[in-house]
Amino acid sequence: SRKFDLHYKVPGGESRQEVLDRCLPVLDQIAAARQGKGGTALVVSHGGVVSLVLRELLGIPWGATTKGELRILNTSICDLERQTDGRWYIRSIGDTAHCEVPSAPAPSDTVEETQEEALSPGPGPMPVEQ
Repeated sequence: SRKFDLHYKVPGGESRQEVLDRCLPVLDQIAAARQGKGGTALVVSHGGVVSLVLRELLGIPWGATTKGELRILNTSICDLERQTDGRWYIRSIGDTAHCEVPSAPAPSDTVEETQEEALSPGPGPMPVEQ
């Protein structure tokens, strides 16, 4: 099946293997440029590319089913660290905690708002937690 063929190529596109061959060296280059300098590099990519890279780093054979464990959601964060020996340490996969929005209190039927309160500009900007 094409779904499990690492070398299948959509006409005019890349195979999954070609994507890995292109992306893994770039990750190594970025990590090598940061090594010993402290700090972090942010790399942004599509979920499919991230899944391919994670499979490779985790040693999951292509075609082995993962039942969605490596489904990368939009805006999720995977935290990877390259060790001095070149191996990768995976700190987290698919973290979406930054997307969680606290629930708003339910509207109360007993609160009556005066016209003056309704027209007031409110408390001002809301602080953003970082």
